[in-house]
Amino acid sequence: MLYKAYLFYSALRNNLPLVVYYLCTLEEYRYTENDVKNLREEIVGLLKQKLDRNLKESPTDLNFEDLRKFFMILGLAIGIIRVLEKREICKGIKEEVEVNLKDIRRLFAEKESSIYGYFGLKTNIPYLHQEIQNNFLDERRISLITNEWKLLKYILEENPNEKDTQIHPRNVLAHCGFERNITEVRKTDDGDILIKYTSYYKEIVKEKGKEKIKEYTNSKEIFKEKIVKGVLLEYKHTD
Repeated sequence: MLYKAYLFYSALRNNLPLVVYYLCTLEEYRYTENDVKNLREEIVGLLKQKLDRNLKESPTDLNFEDLRKFFMILGLAIGIIRVLEKREICKGIKEEVEVNLKDIRRLFAEKESSIYGYFGLKTNIPYLHQEIQNNFLDERRISLITNEWKLLKYILEENPNEKDTQIHPRNVLAHCGFERNITEVRKTDDGDILIKYTSYYKEIVKEKGKEKIKEYTNSKEIFKEKIVKGVLLEYKHTD
């Protein structure tokens, strides 16, 4: 459970709103307030048992500073999921995630309504606002967004390199999760812009000294390998 809470905090701290939506809607990463409360009660019960066995002397193997930090983390975990559910970012489990850009702007990138204010992360707001403008709303970009899903690189680059398919973790962080080789975008009939992470990806990997092509054929697998493992867990020092 703490692992899941860490992923949510990391995504918020590193200004990755689309990642937050994926964590919310994929069952593997979602947790509830009850999950946190159950863990808290379990730990409190274990501590009580330990203290009851040592009534006559203070336990020497308890680090009260670590316990204080642990319960602070549990409090943060509850706070995160409460905010995400209250603002209807975490609505339920879904197989496919498609997010309306208007929702990301309203819930993350607008000063008056951004959830970042709950977590002391207001400095994320202008940076995210600028990334959204540069990637999706600039006049040079918006005319290229059609009702068919396209990788963002086909919107941002005049002559995209078809051979460059690598997902760059540092670019995921630098561009608020909108990395051009993993982010797809399309326009609805009503003119709204939808974004998601791609469901197909291939890369060249080395195995036993030889190069081979590795393919991913669903968005959940790509998200797990390239975002969770490749970014949230790999670049812990950015938190």
